[in-house]
Amino acid sequence: MSVTDEHPSPARDGPPGDALELAKHSLECAIQAVVATGNLLRAELKLAGASALALAGLGFMLIVLAFGAWLGINAVIVAAVFAWSGSVLLGSAVVFIANAAGAVVVVASMKRCWRDIGLPRTRRLLSRQPSDRDAITPSGSTQELGS
Repeated sequence: MSVTDEHPSPARDGPPGDALELAKHSLECAIQAVVATGNLLRAELKLAGASALALAGLGFMLIVLAFGAWLGINAVIVAAVFAWSGSVLLGSAVVFIANAAGAVVVVASMKRCWRDIGLPRTRRLLSRQPSDRDAITPSGSTQELGS
């Protein structure tokens, strides 16, 4: 069943009362479109919410699996160094140094990101502009407030 079957369209060429019917029909169609859009948005938001929860759970699982892989790789490295050198201490030291180097790289990257979060370019541009403390005098020059 189509929309035209539910709401027959009034004739365009007719007495002035038909214009009112046409306006009423147009308003009903517009209301139906708004309601349908609202229903679609509500359904998509439900789906998005469920997907967000699933994504959070899958992200947590990925962290657990990555941690397990990291532990496994560390164990393999220790075993390989032990098999090569015969010293468990040397194997543990190699893994420790590799993990410490990785941590240094990650911390350096985090510092760079943290610095960008502080909006340094915007701060630099704003420092070139007159500050809020400055007042413009009638002559057009700037004068520090309180002086």
